[in-house]
Amino acid sequence: MGLPPDGSVDSAPARIEASELVARLRAGDPLLLVCAYDSPVAWSKFALAGALPLPALADRLDGLEEDLVVFYCRCPSDRTADRTARRFQASTGLQARVLAGGYEAAVTAGLRPLPRRRAP
Repeated sequence: MGLPPDGSVDSAPARIEASELVARLRAGDPLLLVCAYDSPVAWSKFALAGALPLPALADRLDGLEEDLVVFYCRCPSDRTADRTARRFQASTGLQARVLAGGYEAAVTAGLRPLPRRRAP
């Protein structure tokens, strides 16, 4: 997922609160929760049950619809998730959301972290 040649990204991704995300996931809404880091080390530290590592998103692009991809990161200000969501939007034309409060908010709202493991 690259940025346009001038590095610009037009629209800021919408935020979704962790409680809304958990409710929608439990209701069976077809959301893709994606860890915004492309590093296997970061994925091993911040993986959530049901989430995808960023590199796996490319395999799921066919058939994606608007507002179904939610990015999260560890930073409570969501900087990495926001940057990744902007790049995703610029490269695919699809809208994405950013999980407000990131990993910690997700765990607090009831998403289960995966056991930490060594990165491949």
